[in-house]
Amino acid sequence: MGGRQHSAHDCGVSWSIGYFLEPRIMLCLFAKQPLTIRLKGITNDSKDPSVDTFKSTTLPILKRFGVPSEGLEIKVESHGLPPNGGSEVLLFVPVVQSLTAVSWNDEGFVRKIRGTSFSTRMYVQFEYGMIKAARGIINPLVSYVHIFSDHRSGLEAGNNSPGYGISLVVETTSGCFIFIDTVVSQVRDNDTCGLADDARRDLMPPNDNGVGIASALLGEIAQSGV
Repeated sequence: MGGRQHSAHDCGVSWSIGYFLEPRIMLCLFAKQPLTIRLKGITNDSKDPSVDTFKSTTLPILKRFGVPSEGLEIKVESHGLPPNGGSEVLLFVPVVQSLTAVSWNDEGFVRKIRGTSFSTRMYVQFEYGMIKAARGIINPLVSYVHIFSDHRSGLEAGNNSPGYGISLVVETTSGCFIFIDTVVSQVRDNDTCGLADDARRDLMPPNDNGVGIASALLGEIAQSGV
């Protein structure tokens, strides 16, 4: 690892890329040279934090420990969902000599809520419906709410598993983060090049998904006491 500047790793489809990011980024910080790693696999599943969530929470926290902003980046080139994956993520990691000790005891109060929604190989209306439903619950409570939409189609979609999802992140006045994310994906019917009838029925309605994720986020905020 020490002398290489560029590398690639296939994370497979059993675990999402988020599962591999945490140990990899901590090791790469102390490599001999800055590294660029291309990770392939799944960006969103039901077991691990999504890559969007990792990008919005872990990277800002690392900067508080003295990791320079320049050269520290995660770029999602395409989202990949179970079971077929197909995503590609670029991880850029600088080199540090040491980390700064941090005393961090105050959780603070809710300052803003940001989010990233995505849809791949599906109508963008699924994504918009989910965002609208989530905003209907969050907007009356928090003045600053920004949800970025990342819709991919065609070759940019990057996988054969249609689906959509969202990552919501709360930032407090002391710089703490509370997050929650969800994904809805289904197997693509290769024979018809579309969703099978059963899969269409099983897909959670986007409005229900938006209400569910927003309500779950409020529950996390309540448990954290902020």
